[in-house]
Amino acid sequence: MSGGNSGSGRVRGTVRSLDRALGGEEPPTRFQQWVARHPVAAGFGTAVAVGLVLSLFEAGLSALVPALVAGLIYGSTAVAERRRQARLQRRGLWDGV
Repeated sequence: MSGGNSGSGRVRGTVRSLDRALGGEEPPTRFQQWVARHPVAAGFGTAVAVGLVLSLFEAGLSALVPALVAGLIYGSTAVAERRRQARLQRRGLWDGV
């Protein structure tokens, strides 16, 4: 039982190195900045767009559920982007402008 938290530390280090490799420390684009500042609007807009497209092919509530799921996923991604930008500011890698 020694080592206690070494497994989660290894996972956290692996996730951070993967994040860096995928550009997680790059400054955000203007679109990413907007999405991070307006996560509810981004999620709602995505849900509406997906709902409109699906309503062309499906009728009733069968188009509503996937649209809401897409909006929730995109809104959650926007919140994660907001946290990433806050981390970049905290670490001094981006000035927030």
